[in-house]
Amino acid sequence: MLKLLTAAVLSFFALILGGLLHAGPAAADEGPESPIKVTLAEAAVEFPYGIRFRVQAESDSPITSVAVRLRSPAKSRGVYEHLGHRVGKTVDARLFWRAGFGDGYIPSGALLQVSFEIEDAAGNFHETGFQDFVYEDPRFDWIEIASGAVTVAYHGPVKRRAEDILETLVLTLDTMAPVLGVDPSIPIRATVYNNYGEMLVALPPGIRQIGHELIAEGQAFSEFNTILILGSSSYALGTAGHEATHILTHQAGDGSVSRLPAWLDEGIAEFGNPQPGFSYDIALEFAIETDRLLPVLNMQFLPPDPEDVIIFYGQSKSVVSYMIYIHGPAKIRALLARLKSGKPMDEALNSVYGLGIEELDSVWREFMGAPEPDYSVPEARSSRPTPQAAPSLDMYTLDTRPVAPEPEAEPVDVSEVEVEAEVVDAVESAVEPQAPEPGSCNAGPGGATGMMDASGVLLAAWLLALAALRFRRRALC
Repeated sequence: MLKLLTAAVLSFFALILGGLLHAGPAAADEGPESPIKVTLAEAAVEFPYGIRFRVQAESDSPITSVAVRLRSPAKSRGVYEHLGHRVGKTVDARLFWRAGFGDGYIPSGALLQVSFEIEDAAGNFHETGFQDFVYEDPRFDWIEIASGAVTVAYHGPVKRRAEDILETLVLTLDTMAPVLGVDPSIPIRATVYNNYGEMLVALPPGIRQIGHELIAEGQAFSEFNTILILGSSSYALGTAGHEATHILTHQAGDGSVSRLPAWLDEGIAEFGNPQPGFSYDIALEFAIETDRLLPVLNMQFLPPDPEDVIIFYGQSKSVVSYMIYIHGPAKIRALLARLKSGKPMDEALNSVYGLGIEELDSVWREFMGAPEPDYSVPEARSSRPTPQAAPSLDMYTLDTRPVAPEPEAEPVDVSEVEVEAEVVDAVESAVEPQAPEPGSCNAGPGGATGMMDASGVLLAAWLLALAALRFRRRALC
């Protein structure tokens, strides 16, 4: 079992506020009169699998409950779980929280807060209070640089690149926070990996790689205000600005259960990119000329075709740029506020812009000189099968219908089969008893043959069948 004593013993767990929490007895007890004494409260990072919690406590009454609260400062809700232990006046409670899969996934570099709660049979309650720690990737020795609310963690001789990423993130927040109506002081953390092999371990399992640089080379996790960036990419600065805008957009528009449509989310993120590339603009021009634009109504999610993804990003950026430049940033802020309150997209658009989603698509296409969108429903190309009533079956019933007897096979007149003389001689010689050789496998006690009679009969039957087959072949020819 793990016990955090010194940084040298468990350096790969990254403890004590720089990587993980270690609350000693003095920090855990609220005062000398506290009926519950906490002698150890710790959380050990086992990246990328999860976090191991451990609490040692004692009380005059049996301790009945030990629980942990784990949360991100960016989330309104967190995790509440009980640690396993035996009820007694002294307990050693433990829990492993899986953080590498599904909804429990936590990205590398995320800032977390943890608190432990202990209760005994007498009704006494003790809480350690929240303390911060960072869920770090222990494979590397991370160096942190910060400016305002932005922190960038890097490792290796890439300080200049990390400083450029930090500057880009600060610029993005200063530019886009007023546009979206978001507090620019919200903390954002970025972890920079030097190559894709390093970053692949830190990405969520099952993430879809569709060949697009902003997806393969960076990932934003708005519920943790955390970004993963591939620092060796030539698009690293643009990726940093794009992903940071994602965090601001989700702060402004995500509700408790609702999520922004992909075209609006990605369009705002690329609008806020301080170092955009040219591929999206070229793809948009190509789609307009070849009539390959996507109906905005169908752009709730990324398209499955990799060729359409580039068009999707270029079109999304253009639609959002039209909404902001033509109608002003105040309306985009009002739209996000309505979406955050739970309004449907079409209703929110109508209340702010006086347009539904299809009308917005039409006016944007008219502005761009593109053909009108086709929202017609294609006709069915095949008829539906005629429904057939299922047979009714009663419980414990048998099918009593009579079964027709199978037709009897016609008898074969063996006398008509001509058997060649040499075959008959062979059969007679095969069935004639032979004296076994002394010591042979067929010799039984007193010279008995045992299996000889049966084998002879079988051989004779085989030869008769062969003769009949030869006769039948001659008759058919």
